[in-house]
Formats: sequence, structure tokens, C-alpha cells
Amino acid sequence: MKKNLIKAEMIEKYIKNNKLTKKTFCLRCGISKSTLSKIINEGHTPRLSTMLKIRENMDERLDNLLNYKNEN
Repeated sequence: MKKNLIKAEMIEKYIKNNKLTKKTFCLRCGISKSTLSKIINEGHTPRLSTMLKIRENMDERLDNLLNYKNEN
């Protein structure tokens, strides 16, 4: 399985901790359930615009949602 650029486990934890359904989360973000499913289940890397919608809904910094190593 390829590594997902976005931390899917962080999204799932947010949904669970806030007692949301995936459908409600998607509605709040303005994304489709199929997009969320691809991110969580298939390791799909969404478009930047989708990542920004998720970030905004979660009130999280984008760099906190990304799987990358800072080499500095």
C-alpha cells in the first residue's frame, strides 16, 4: 500500500472524538463520501483544495495533517 500524503488516522480520530458521522464530516468539509473513503481506505492523496477544506473544518494546520519528514 502506498503511503498517504495526508494522515488518514488523524481524520478518523477527529471524526470519532467529535462524535460525527463520516457523512456529517463530509458535509461540513464540502467533500464527497467517496473522496473521504478513498483517503481513509485506499491511501488516496486528495487535491490541495480538498486538503484545505479538511484542514479548515478540523481547525488544524495543514502541515500537521501531512505525512512528511522535515529535513531541517
